[in-house]
Amino acid sequence: MDVKVLRGGVGNGLIFILVSFITICSCKEKIKEVPPSNLIARDTMVKLIAEMHLLESSFGIKIFDDKKIITSRNAIKSKIYKDYGISKERFFESYNYYVQQTQTIDSIYTDVISEISKRQTILQKK
Repeated sequence: MDVKVLRGGVGNGLIFILVSFITICSCKEKIKEVPPSNLIARDTMVKLIAEMHLLESSFGIKIFDDKKIITSRNAIKSKIYKDYGISKERFFESYNYYVQQTQTIDSIYTDVISEISKRQTILQKK
C-alpha cells in the first residue's frame, strides 16, 4: 500500500487532537532531561510526526481492533521509519525526550499542524 494514497484530506478532528495535545503538554512541569545520544533532529521529528498523524487519520479512529488495519498500519509505519533511516525505538526515544521539553514540543506540534495544512492545501489544488 502506497503511503501517498493514505495522505488524503485531513479532518478537523485531527487538528482538534493536535491542539488538545499541545494544550495538555503546556500544562506539564518543565523537566530538564539529557538528550539521547541519537536524538532525531527537530525538523525531522516534525516531518515524522506529521507522517504518523496523517497515517492514523487515514485509518480513522476505530473502536475495534481489526487485524488487517493493525497489520497495514504497522507496515506503513515501518516503511516511514525505513524512509527516514531510523528505528521505531529511536523515534520513540526522541519523541519521549521532546515531550519532556514543553516549549520544544509545542513548537514542534505548531510546525506539524503547518505541515499538515500545507499538504492539505496542495491536495485540494489537484
